[in-house]
Amino acid sequence: MVLLVVQKIAVALLLLVLVFNLTQRRHLAHGEYKRYATLYAAGLLLLFYAATIGIGRYDLSPSLLILVAALEGAVLYLLRTRILIFRFRCATCAARLPLERVLYFDSNQCDRCAPLSEAERESGRLAVIDSPIASAGAAVSRLRTGPVPEKAAPAVARTTVEIDWEAWAPTEKAVLCFVAEGERLLLIEKKTGLGSGKVNAPGGRVEPGESPEAAAIRETEEEIGVTPRDLRLLAELSFQFVDGYSLSCHVFVASGYAGEIRETAEAAPFWCARSEIPYDRMWADDRLWLPGVLSGTYTVGRFILDGDALLDSDVTTR
Repeated sequence: MVLLVVQKIAVALLLLVLVFNLTQRRHLAHGEYKRYATLYAAGLLLLFYAATIGIGRYDLSPSLLILVAALEGAVLYLLRTRILIFRFRCATCAARLPLERVLYFDSNQCDRCAPLSEAERESGRLAVIDSPIASAGAAVSRLRTGPVPEKAAPAVARTTVEIDWEAWAPTEKAVLCFVAEGERLLLIEKKTGLGSGKVNAPGGRVEPGESPEAAAIRETEEEIGVTPRDLRLLAELSFQFVDGYSLSCHVFVASGYAGEIRETAEAAPFWCARSEIPYDRMWADDRLWLPGVLSGTYTVGRFILDGDALLDSDVTTR
């Protein structure tokens, strides 16, 4: 009897999560990571349901459900940075978030701190346009009117005004995590990857299915051996290189950390005073946005680069 009730509850929760995941498809432009989170949750519920079926089929003790639940709890703990990413308060100003922001927006920010772009406001309409029916209609239209001539390759942008940033999509997504302690800042000399040899903060690429905050924590742990605490998202940066490569970056500031700082094959960490940040050894754009971020000002930056050279920039604060 108890097993049957648990099975019904598990099925109901699984269906609820799957239906919610379907609604998230209309918000992929700004909610990709939360959709992955619900898929992970659905997977855990499915495994739990399968375990209850096995217990009933082989007439095992229902008390085994406690062990199954404990194992699921352990897995949930290991995947917490990928599943438990729904926040009820703004990551920047701590204001209470409306339900839509809680469920569908990866940034966990309010509309004042992160206003919707026109592209995001149109995401629901675009989801319909991209449907199989619409695609079929487009195919029929092409058959009637003939092939659509290919557009010429766009000229390489060298100023920020030449780019439609609402439609811009980065080649890769990355994060930076500045650990601030009083009047000093924890920086690294980067040994590998993009920006090797430069001074920067710990950070790196966001993995598929990973939230920016989870990536910031993971990269900091991997590069300097510590876990940053009390992260605040304080900047969204967009970088377009003239060779075609592009990168978006979420910048976090942590007010503390746990663990012991150590040098790794990826980075050599060091403390420096806020008044002595070595901008001449950093990316050229850093001096344009980092002072505001360290003062707690939310910043949006767009930059055009030719290798290390900064060609143009557009930095705004909120």
